[in-house]
Amino acid sequence: MENILLKNVARGIRYGVKPRQITPKWKFTGDKASHVSFLKEKYNLTIENIRAIKAQEEDSAQGYYVEFSGNSKSPFPLKAFENANLGIKLLNVKSTEDTLKATVYIPEEKEYKFNDKFDSYHKTIAEEKQKSQDFVESVNDISAATLDSFWTSKPEYIPKEVPVWCELWVRYEITKKKIKTM
Repeated sequence: MENILLKNVARGIRYGVKPRQITPKWKFTGDKASHVSFLKEKYNLTIENIRAIKAQEEDSAQGYYVEFSGNSKSPFPLKAFENANLGIKLLNVKSTEDTLKATVYIPEEKEYKFNDKFDSYHKTIAEEKQKSQDFVESVNDISAATLDSFWTSKPEYIPKEVPVWCELWVRYEITKKKIKTM
């Protein structure tokens, strides 16, 4: 730009960031041992209930759809809900004023992964920082996913009494065993 001439306008200014302590806005205050025991029991009961429902269905989907709920002020580490190597996928995240919900797909025979998180947390309770701490301490309930878990539009659009055509996209894996029976 030839019409703008700036001369001797540069001046060095010292800049630095003052170190400060960052304190989390949310801190788990409950009994850690009873909390992780509750979560593990609730998770296993949820998986058991889904298995029982699937056993009644002739052609049920492979895997489990589970919803993890937590306080919206907690860290709720979304990466902790996924494991690409095992096929565990975070499908949906919803938030309200006080609740966060993560809908997760867990392939059959991979459900042990969340039990591993609960167990590693429980084994390290006496330590200053527990393994899977952000995950375990931010979750306060676990249940089987429902239509609401997958819904991405406004909740008032969920069909109630009047049937409405909807599309629901869910993860489905065909195993070699399933192909042989087709």
